[in-house]
Amino acid sequence: MFGPGVLEVRAEGAALARVVTPVNQTVGFPLPDLAVNQVLDSTTSLPGAPERWIRMPGPRAGQYRLLMHGNEDGPYRVAVKLEHEGRDLFNLDWSATARRNEQLIADLTVDATGNVPTGAYLDALRPLAGPAPGNFIYP
Repeated sequence: MFGPGVLEVRAEGAALARVVTPVNQTVGFPLPDLAVNQVLDSTTSLPGAPERWIRMPGPRAGQYRLLMHGNEDGPYRVAVKLEHEGRDLFNLDWSATARRNEQLIADLTVDATGNVPTGAYLDALRPLAGPAPGNFIYP
């Protein structure tokens, strides 16, 4: 049985998104043709889809990391949503312009009472300094 609520990230355009959980597990797209999913019961769209999405049911309280990677130069759009029983607890959409190979990071804090999410907060994107969080091996 998984906890309540769903954390969802949608991205389209020139940037790829991935989420790193508080326990350093990764879900998302480190490369255009690769999806990583280390979180039980999480799902992603297919790599290369026009709109790529990540769905993580039962998000626990804590600090997640949202990473954005410029796949190419150009515009992109991102939507981050936390919901519980069909009600939005957090919803933020934005558009920006990516630069090829630019890596950005933002802290996403999920609040909860017990195991039930109550809200979230996303810090501003900033340039990634040092290696990206999350452990995974890819070809």
